[in-house]
Amino acid sequence: MINTIPLLSLILGAALVYFFSSKKAKELKEQLSKLETSKELLEKKIEENNQTILESREQKAQYEAIQKQFSDYKAEYSGEKKKLLDDQTKLNDLVLQKSGEISSLKMSKEKTEEAFLELKDKFREFELNKRSLQEEKEKLQKELAALTQKEPLRVEEHQRHLEKLATTIDSYNLLREKIAKEKEDEKIRELEKMKFTWSIHEDAVKEKMQYACSFLGVEYVDNFPYKGKPDNVVKICDEFIIFDAKSPQSDDLSNFPSYIKSQADLVGKYTDNKTDVKKDVFLVVPSNAIHVIKETYIQIGDRHVHVITPDALAPVLRQLKKIESYTIVENLGPEDREKIVSVIGKMAYGIKRKIQVDQFFSTEFIEVLTGAQNLPKEILDEARLVEKSCKLNPPLSKGKKEIPLESLKDESHKMAGMIAGQGIEAKTDFED
Repeated sequence: MINTIPLLSLILGAALVYFFSSKKAKELKEQLSKLETSKELLEKKIEENNQTILESREQKAQYEAIQKQFSDYKAEYSGEKKKLLDDQTKLNDLVLQKSGEISSLKMSKEKTEEAFLELKDKFREFELNKRSLQEEKEKLQKELAALTQKEPLRVEEHQRHLEKLATTIDSYNLLREKIAKEKEDEKIRELEKMKFTWSIHEDAVKEKMQYACSFLGVEYVDNFPYKGKPDNVVKICDEFIIFDAKSPQSDDLSNFPSYIKSQADLVGKYTDNKTDVKKDVFLVVPSNAIHVIKETYIQIGDRHVHVITPDALAPVLRQLKKIESYTIVENLGPEDREKIVSVIGKMAYGIKRKIQVDQFFSTEFIEVLTGAQNLPKEILDEARLVEKSCKLNPPLSKGKKEIPLESLKDESHKMAGMIAGQGIEAKTDFED
C-alpha cells in the first residue's frame, strides 16, 4: 500500500503558506488603508492649520515643522508603501507558485490513487492466485505422499528393468559379436574358397583341356618340343597352340589386369621364331576373376593373345578343330576361304561376346549380392539357409563320348518353347 503521509504533509504546508501569505497581505492592506486615512486627516489638518500659520510666526514655524514632519512621514510612507507593494508582489508570485504546486500535487494524488487502486486489484488477484496455488500445493503434497509410499516398489521395479536391460544388452553384444564373427568367418571361407579355386586353377584347366581334346578328337601334346613349358598345348593342322593357365597371385585383384598384360608379352618365348607354333595364344583365367579384365584381346606384333575362361575351352577347340579339315589352305577356292573366314570370325565374336556377357553378369550379380546384405536380418538368414540347401549339377563330361550337335539343337528348341511361354523371343533357326 502506498504511503500518503508525505503527500498530505506537502499539501498541508502549501495551504498554510497560502493562508499566512493571504493574512499578511490583508494586514498590509489594512495598514495601508489606515495610512491613507491618516494622510487625509493630516492633509485636512494642514489645510486647517494653514490659516492659523498665516496668522503667526509660531504657527508658521509649527507649520514648517509639521510640513517637514509630513514630508518625512510622506517619504517614510512612500518607502513603506513600496515595500508593501513589493511584499504583495512576492506574495502573489508565491501564491501562484504554491497554486501550481498544489495542482501538481492534486494530479500526483490522482495518479497515486489510480496506482493504489491498480495495486489493490493486483493484490486481490494475487490473493486469488495464492489461494489457487495453496490448493495446488496441498494436492501435490498428497500426490508426493502417495509417491513416497510407492517409491520403494518403484525403485525395486526400476532395478529389475535395469538388470533385464543389462542382460538384453549383453545378449545383444554377444549376438552382434557372433554375427560379426560369422560374417568374418564367411569372408574368410569365401576368400579361402577363392584362393583354393585359384590354386587348383592350373590343374582344373589341364583336366578340362584333356577332356575337351578327348571328345573332340584333338591331339593333346604332353611334351612341348621347344624351350619352355606351357601349361597346355594342342596340335591342330600341324601347329602347336598354347593354352596357358593364369590365376591371381593374391586376393587383391587390382593388379591382375597388369599381370595378364605382362604375361601376354612373356608368351612370346613360345611363339617367336617358330613356324609351327600358332601366333594365337590363349591365356585361361578363373571365371571369378575375368570381370576385372577389361582387355580380353591383346595384340603384340604378329602375336594375338586371347583371354578366356575355362568354360570357353571346348567352344574354342571346336572352332579350331574345324580348320583341321582344310589341310591345304592355299589351294582352297574363294567359297571355302569365305566359309573359313566366316567361321573364324563368328568364333572370335562368340568367344569375345561370351566373355563380355560373363563379365557383365558377374558385375551385376556381385552388385545384387552386395545389395542383398542390406535386407532385414530375418529374411537374410532364411535366404542363407535356402542358399546352403541349393545345388547346381551341370552335365558331366563322360570321357570320349561325343556331344551330338542335333541333341544340342533339340534342347535349344525345347528351351526356346519354354522361354516363349514367358513372353521372351529367342532364336531357334540354326544354320547347318
